[in-house]
Amino acid sequence: VESTTGTSSHIYLQNLDIHDIFATESVAGDGRNATSNIGMGIRLNSTTSTGFITDVLIQSCTIQRTGHRGIYLTGVTPNPAFTISNVRILDNQLTDIGGPGMTILRSQDIVVRGNVVDHSGSYVDPRMHGRGSGIWPWRSDNVLIEQNQFLHARGKADSCGAHIDFGNTDVVVQRNLSIDNEGGFIEILGDNHNCGYRYNISINDGQRVKGVDGASAPGRTLWTSSYVGTGNPGEASTDIYIYNNTIYVAPGLKANFALSKMIDGIFIANNIFHVEGTSANTYTTGQDVAGVEPANVVFTNNLYLKSTTLPTKLNITDDSLIIGNAEFINGGSFNPTDYTPTRLNVVQNKGIRAYLLPGDSIGLPPDLQPAGDYFGNRVIGRPDFGAIELPAFSAAAHWQKFQ
Repeated sequence: VESTTGTSSHIYLQNLDIHDIFATESVAGDGRNATSNIGMGIRLNSTTSTGFITDVLIQSCTIQRTGHRGIYLTGVTPNPAFTISNVRILDNQLTDIGGPGMTILRSQDIVVRGNVVDHSGSYVDPRMHGRGSGIWPWRSDNVLIEQNQFLHARGKADSCGAHIDFGNTDVVVQRNLSIDNEGGFIEILGDNHNCGYRYNISINDGQRVKGVDGASAPGRTLWTSSYVGTGNPGEASTDIYIYNNTIYVAPGLKANFALSKMIDGIFIANNIFHVEGTSANTYTTGQDVAGVEPANVVFTNNLYLKSTTLPTKLNITDDSLIIGNAEFINGGSFNPTDYTPTRLNVVQNKGIRAYLLPGDSIGLPPDLQPAGDYFGNRVIGRPDFGAIELPAFSAAAHWQKFQ
């Protein structure tokens, strides 16, 4: 769908079967090879500031084996308004996508819900790009990414389940399942505002090793950066919220952390960092401007399996390490139910209510207190640690163990 002038609206793409999309020629790109194919499944493309696309539904489509992107929204720089808006991407299945599963560029009011992206950055065909996150927004506003599954992303850089590229406002990544994405779980680049991750479950994300199989960067469990484009000085993100996520890293795997100095407002609380193996600080100065230090940091009240889970010499660090084992039903499985904690006395009602950072009057839309946890269970009163809120009385009670 392309718009050069006027408004294209009421576009509904449903129950489509799209597969094996490859352009006639490959082009230069920063993928697995020097050139790659730019075939795409579905694209919304606004080419001028007077060409608008709005009221779009992409639902229950199957997209398989594309040279590059699966679903691609490309607006132009808002002048004065976003040219792509009000797009719902619901319940689609994307498999073996050569690049990113979904990319949201210069767009506004986007809902991405109930999708499965399996093997973005795929290389099952040598024409494929071979690098890509499950989804990433760039210079967009009001993007809700919820109740999706992002699985097995691959690529030499980026290639997370869902990463927030630079220059966005009001992007919320919540209630998603993120499994074995080699680039990592949380990646937030520079110049982002009122964005965050909450009530997600991450399993064995971030296992890429720099220098192995062409990797130009390590995978990371948690990464904030000031990057805003090659050659540009870094820009701080403001008012970032990361809370009530459950993060599991299996034995033998490493959890890497890299936290930029250029941050003005970050809230990290109530997360479970269940890292069975080792951890490392992979921060490099990158584009951070010399002399700038973190401001308005709230990093507190997270649960760590071991006292060594959080590596030393991070630019920001937890001011109240809480050590304990949530004892999941079956850590290591790919079933989200198995990440229900069984140690109620360690987890239940141990969280703090998210609150606005100094100087922030917005928080995450629509509210810092979400209606439900990963499964939609209501969060009443003081929250638990992690993405799953435990009921006061349930069949799970017989799993409870006491020290």
